[in-house]
Amino acid sequence: MIRELEIVTDEVVVSDGQVFFSSDDGEGNVEIVRHVSRQMRDHAREVRELRRRVRDLELAKNTADGDTQAIEQELAAAQAELREREAAVAVARTELAEAREELQAKAAEHRAKRAERKASQLAKFEQTMASTLCDYGRTLSALPAQENVSFIVENGGDDESGEDKIFIFNKQQLDNCSSTSDLLAKATTYSF
Repeated sequence: MIRELEIVTDEVVVSDGQVFFSSDDGEGNVEIVRHVSRQMRDHAREVRELRRRVRDLELAKNTADGDTQAIEQELAAAQAELREREAAVAVARTELAEAREELQAKAAEHRAKRAERKASQLAKFEQTMASTLCDYGRTLSALPAQENVSFIVENGGDDESGEDKIFIFNKQQLDNCSSTSDLLAKATTYSF
């Protein structure tokens, strides 16, 4: 059962009974989950009350001295209502599970789009960086031959790890640059 609901702007995550939603995607699902969670809470409270009532009636029936017909009728009605409420809780759980599955699918889609957008931006940056180095790298005459030019792209590594991506270009590569793709291919790169 969901105990806490928090709206987050970047993605939808369902874990350990907590649901985190994207504010730009899935607003209808947020309302569904809120509504179903509210229903589940109400039904669970009613089920607990009905169970207490059934227990009390069974105790009253067992301790009654005379006519127990009225108690048995009330007990049967309470048991029927209890079964109804338990069925309603089961339906609400099913609805909540379906909403969670839909939210998880949307979250996966959102993460994939974000990873694709990040990869595209990183590729564009790499091309711009390599183009700039090719155009102006030869002008770094003050840079000794054994030195390198390094770039650190924060959070440029894997999407999940959040690692930085590091590019290292040596002076000879900059002096002999013929194309941006060639320069990028010869660069030393790693994530840290």
